[in-house]
Formats: sequence, structure tokens, C-alpha cells
Amino acid sequence: MVIARSKIVKADVPGCYHVTSRCVRQEFLLDYEGQISAKRLFISSLKKQSQLMAVEVLAYAVMSNHVHLVVRIRPDVAQTWSAAEVVDRWVELVPPRLEDHVTPVELDEGRRLCLAADASWVVERRARLCSLSWFMRLIKHRFAIWANKEQGKTGHFWDARFYSSALVDQAAILACMVYVELNPVRARMVKEPSQSIDTSFSQRLNGENSAWVLSLDQCGVYEYELVQAREGPFLDEGYDVESMGESGLDSEIQWRYVSPVITDGEYCALVQRTAQGVNGRLQQEFAHDPLLDRMQLRSEQWLATMRSGKQMLGTVVGRSSTRLHEAAVRGMRWLRNTSSVFN
Repeated sequence: MVIARSKIVKADVPGCYHVTSRCVRQEFLLDYEGQISAKRLFISSLKKQSQLMAVEVLAYAVMSNHVHLVVRIRPDVAQTWSAAEVVDRWVELVPPRLEDHVTPVELDEGRRLCLAADASWVVERRARLCSLSWFMRLIKHRFAIWANKEQGKTGHFWDARFYSSALVDQAAILACMVYVELNPVRARMVKEPSQSIDTSFSQRLNGENSAWVLSLDQCGVYEYELVQAREGPFLDEGYDVESMGESGLDSEIQWRYVSPVITDGEYCALVQRTAQGVNGRLQQEFAHDPLLDRMQLRSEQWLATMRSGKQMLGTVVGRSSTRLHEAAVRGMRWLRNTSSVFN
């Protein structure tokens, strides 16, 4: 069932999301190697766009026929930008063009001042600069134009819209980052995650991501709570959610940032150990993995998730207690789990 993006993405508060998008007919269009590699160009575009927008990249994997991203929208950061900075960022991101819609034009200082003075224009562009939908719209559109021109083709490059899942707690964020960075291992393209140059993990090991892919100490979670919520049933894991009606909660949301519980070194070691488990090794060692114990994740479910495709999907991903809380924030009864690691 198709769910409206507004039901998944909370545009006015910071939040992490797992995003996927496939090539049309699932063809291996991203394997193209011309004057420039299609995968490398996508990564370069991802870097530039994340630096201009209030959208942070936590992890990525560019495969032959699809891409995975773990991103965090930061409307709170966009609100700190002055009107002039909004103009500068938007003009660099979407350069104005002549009537032929091809030839870019340079905006003089007078025109920039006029745009900055237009309050409605600034409000709209500020919202777009921290929008997940606009982030994906721009990067997919530009890449499709380049690919068609480079290969002398016409028509669609991407298959329909992109898919997104909200990552609603720290365990979901870290598990999804590992899941995304292990895509080439799971697809049997490489044996070790460090061997793939088209994921954030190999570059994370080489220290190439410091300017734009977040380090682990920045990959925390924003926790939310309702303020002045209407009284209702207490939500816990034992509550019969099927007996609940629509909560209809219409309250302000307050949030706070919670730092992650692991370091970069521990994270990289976990990815490498998990890769060996995905390849069929280290089963017994994972039965008593101290890092997973600290994250309160079970080893057998962890490996089952990392070995399988179509995980980390659905409206939200996270523990059952967090999903119940998230459901209350969204005015829903329940949010179903689709990832075995959180069963």
C-alpha cells in the first residue's frame, strides 16, 4: 500500500530516514563506465547537495541498479540561516536559467537582495532546503538528465518514486547504517566491506568522509515527546493496541538529541565482524557479542537481518516500545515492524 510521504516524514523536526531508489526495470544502469563512472558521479552529487542543504548523510551504498541512503533532515539548522544565505544556497543548488531552460545566468547583487527581501520566497526555499522529498527530487532529476545525455538515451532513469522509512531510535539508526554499508557483501560483490569503493564504509575507513558523511559521534537520535497531549491510555509493550481508537493527538512536539553509544572504531569493527557472519563465519562469536549486548540487540536476529534483503523498510523502523511512542506522536494506533532484528 502506498503511504503519503507526509505520513512518514516529519518535516518540521530533525529525523533520520532510510531511503532507497531503484533504476527503471531494475536494470544495471549505475554500472555505466564512460568518461566518468555513474556511481562516482552519484556520490559526488550526493556530497555537493548535502553540503548545500540541511540534509545530513550518515551512510550510503550505490549498487548496480539501486541506491541506499541513511540521511537526517535538519529543519532546525535551516532556521538558523539568514535570508541572504538561503538565497545563496538555493541559487547554487538550482541556478536560474534563460527561457531555453538550459543556459544558466548569473544573478547580480541587486537581484539577490530582492529575493532575500521576499519573505514568502525565502520561507518556501528554506523549507525546500531541508526537505527529504526535494533532496531526492533534485539528485534523481539531475542524475537522470546527465545519464540520458551521456548515453544518448531518452526516457526514465529511475523507477517511480523513492521509498523511505523513519528510523525512530538509536538501535534502528545504527542497524540501518550497518545494513546499508553491507549491501555489496550481501550481494556477493565483495567479501569484505572495505573492498567496495561505492559505500560510505570504505571511505569511512580511509578518512575520506570527514567533510560530509557524519562520524559516529554525530549519528545520534532525536527523541520526541508530546507537550500538552490530550489524556489517553498509557502506552507500553503490553497494551492491547487493537483496542485503541485513533488518538487524534494534536500537540506540540519537543525533542532532544541523544548521542550514540558506540565509537567509530567499535562501529567499523562491528561492520567487519557482521560481514564475516553474513559470509557464514563467526556464528558462535556473535552469540556473545558484547557490543550487540550493549545495544540490547540479539545476535541471531542481527545476523538474520543483515543476511536478508528487504529489511529496514516500512513506515518506521525501531523497537516496539519506540514504535508505540512514535504511533502516539503521529496520532496512530500502531506502527508495524518489518525488520527481524526488532522482533
